[in-house]
Amino acid sequence: MGQRFPTKTGREMDRIIRKYCNLVRQSGSHRTFVRANDTGMPFTFSDHDSAILPGGKVRRILVGDVGLSIEQAEREVGMR
Repeated sequence: MGQRFPTKTGREMDRIIRKYCNLVRQSGSHRTFVRANDTGMPFTFSDHDSAILPGGKVRRILVGDVGLSIEQAEREVGMR
């Protein structure tokens, strides 16, 4: 089993997500993204800038919603 993913703030996650996804809608702090290659379902990210997201949630968002491989996600969060 690999290392645990580090925690990230909402602002840090928003920066990473925007590298791979397009913002399609925003309502307050809730932002709906779609993958840049238009695959997969749109997903909503609640961007509370200073909120700390636990490592498991960071991994779920990057791998599950954004569609990155584990290796890509690890690079994005500074694990590799």
